[in-house]
Amino acid sequence: MLYLMSCLGVMFVTTALTRTVPFLFAERLGAHPRFQVLGKQLPASIMVLLSIQCLCEVDYLQYPYGLCELLASGLVLALHSRLRNSLLSIGAGTLAYGLLTHLAIGQAPQ
Repeated sequence: MLYLMSCLGVMFVTTALTRTVPFLFAERLGAHPRFQVLGKQLPASIMVLLSIQCLCEVDYLQYPYGLCELLASGLVLALHSRLRNSLLSIGAGTLAYGLLTHLAIGQAPQ
């Protein structure tokens, strides 16, 4: 029991430190040129990685032939290119994908 509590204590301290330490140095790090570049490029990089991961594991030979993923991805691209709001475009794409998947599963051929 002592070993379990020790492990949980170490995990708690490590998690707390990794979440609070960046805020202690945020003012100094925010002015650094490398972090400014990361702040500009990271949202687009994350969206590209999520898109690749989403579209690589689709079976395009079985119903619904990847239409749900492609339509939701198209919506994300259209919204993000128009509005430049990552949160809105990712949220709308996730909602659209969920609805399309639900509709496609309900109408799957037997």
